[in-house]
Amino acid sequence: MKASNFYLMLAFLWLGNCFKLAHAQDEADTEALVDRFLPDAEEESDLESMIDLLYQYYQQPINLNKCTRQELADLQLLSEGQLAAFFDYRNRFGNFISLLELQAVPGFDPSTIHKILPFVHITEKQSAQSFWQRVKEEKNKYFFVRYQSIPEQKRGYRSDEGNGYLGSNARLLYRLRMSHTKDFSLGFTLEKDAGERLRWSRANKTYLSDFISWHYTRYNLGKLKALSLGDYQIQVGQGLLLAGGFQLGKGAETVQGLRRSTRGVIPFTSAAEFGYLRGGAATLEVAKNTQLTTFFSSKNLSANIKTDSIIGDHASSISQSGLHRTATELGRKQSLSEISGGYHLNYKLPFLEIGTTGLFTQYGLPIQRRPSDYNQFEFAGQRLINTGFNYSFYWQNFSFFGEAALSQGKYLGLISGVLAGFGKHAELAFVYRNYHRGFHSVYGNALSEGTRANNERGLYWGIKLKPFKKWTLAAYYDNFQFPWLRYQADAPSSGFEYLARLGYKPNRQLRCYLQYRFENRERNLKDNTTAFDFLVPVVRKDWRFNLDYKASKQISLRSRIQYSERMQGNLYSEGFALMQDIVWDFGKLRVAARAAFFDTDDYDTRQYAYEKDVLYAFSIPAYYGEGVRNYLLLKWRPIKNIDLWARYAITRWYDRNTVGSGLEEIDGPRRSEIKLQMRCKF
Repeated sequence: MKASNFYLMLAFLWLGNCFKLAHAQDEADTEALVDRFLPDAEEESDLESMIDLLYQYYQQPINLNKCTRQELADLQLLSEGQLAAFFDYRNRFGNFISLLELQAVPGFDPSTIHKILPFVHITEKQSAQSFWQRVKEEKNKYFFVRYQSIPEQKRGYRSDEGNGYLGSNARLLYRLRMSHTKDFSLGFTLEKDAGERLRWSRANKTYLSDFISWHYTRYNLGKLKALSLGDYQIQVGQGLLLAGGFQLGKGAETVQGLRRSTRGVIPFTSAAEFGYLRGGAATLEVAKNTQLTTFFSSKNLSANIKTDSIIGDHASSISQSGLHRTATELGRKQSLSEISGGYHLNYKLPFLEIGTTGLFTQYGLPIQRRPSDYNQFEFAGQRLINTGFNYSFYWQNFSFFGEAALSQGKYLGLISGVLAGFGKHAELAFVYRNYHRGFHSVYGNALSEGTRANNERGLYWGIKLKPFKKWTLAAYYDNFQFPWLRYQADAPSSGFEYLARLGYKPNRQLRCYLQYRFENRERNLKDNTTAFDFLVPVVRKDWRFNLDYKASKQISLRSRIQYSERMQGNLYSEGFALMQDIVWDFGKLRVAARAAFFDTDDYDTRQYAYEKDVLYAFSIPAYYGEGVRNYLLLKWRPIKNIDLWARYAITRWYDRNTVGSGLEEIDGPRRSEIKLQMRCKF
């Protein structure tokens, strides 16, 4: 490094001390990032995986002196211009000697640095300790237990119900984990859902807890770059074939949320009872810049087994709920075997990455769904074979990426896109997708308008502008077509949607935004009385205004109003929700509360709203009907290594006398929930 650059760097380090940009890693930092994404969720999905991913980044920070562009981009906090500037700076001046040196990188303002600090670190000295010594001395070790229940009695728990719930109304979750960045991860998870039995029964395939998951993962053992036993996931390409973890997809993060990075083998730590592999996986460096990942998985799935005079025993459906509360649900548990295996060969340079994937899945019985017009091209049979190719290419402020894959050697799935940064003030995303109606992937989760990458074509444009220092404009437009029939659409259909968000942040204490989302898609006419269903446009308009204000060091406020309109043919409905949040932070004690009022004409205009929850959990309930909802969350740290949480939430409806349906029905117009959690670090 030249002397002038060295003195310049020292000047920036001195300025960093003046600005007090310390690397303070606590839960408050990760909560801020969770708040950045989850408030924009439109519905409940696998958000537990997302939160777990965010905490993995927090617990296992990215090494800025060794990371690749894809690894740093995976944080989804930096624009293409900032990524290009970072690696240009590192190539010119060498390794960072302090995190405060980030202020010398062009385009890295204090706000950007503050966002990424909890998730990055610089080079550490390699430890000469043995593996078990490192495990023993690792600080990132914890055990937590969670209790969750709904006090009101549901119909399924009444003794007079012949096919009621077999267990108690408590949901229990236990987790032990210890891990270190790019070194190791060990852990297990036990979960009992509400209504399930907590018992040891070989006949019911239940061993204490209904769901048990464990993993042992090691990294960087010479040429063996990764080894995982137990439960794991694999993320390669754009998620067409193997999509471990969480994908943001379409939302208020209109640019960076569209691309995925090849993360390889990932330990599975979620309580979700689907979407994971069980067995073993290994990544081996077979040549310079070339790695080969091979994997094998064997597990049993919950399925509905039928007998037919022509095709014999077969599975008509596979359940992903993970619920085994009744005798019927328990009878489906682990009734269908699944064996999966495959490989991913990856070649990586600083500016280029290409890979090829092969994957097979074999079921113990044929899968044959109940025939209908729209599911004629659903997967049927016992074996599914997929092959694919993926690429990523970086050039200056541009990032090109894509993946193409085949099902059964003939049905194509394709996704390709580019992200671009134009200085500090503009970012652009363009993504094209085309999934044949016969394309199927068991472990894929690529960008799509439907629930799966299947029977869809689409073109996405996203943009983010920063015309002024305190203002941000983010928007996207997505046009999609469904070439074949789908659920609630008895003919080929199409649609489009767009979103625009205008954000204003005049200072650190105040942040607000106004968001508008418009969706137009074709579906069957509701309550149609003619001989054949026909399609009509279904239009939905959503408005949202959000205001965050930090009144003092201890008190933060959030106010939000949401309004929706929906038109399907001549049917019109609307709904709104008004929410007020407050957070008190007194150091060892933190309190969060919400008061909300909602009024919707029907379930189609329901309002989703993210709520603060206990660590590693999420809550995005649907507000529908007319009523009020409140919750109170307490976090207390009585001593250094123990954290306690307590949460109580209650919804009261004014327009009904019962809540829910079937075995979930509650007599009365209210439903509440209690959560208690304890985490011990050791």
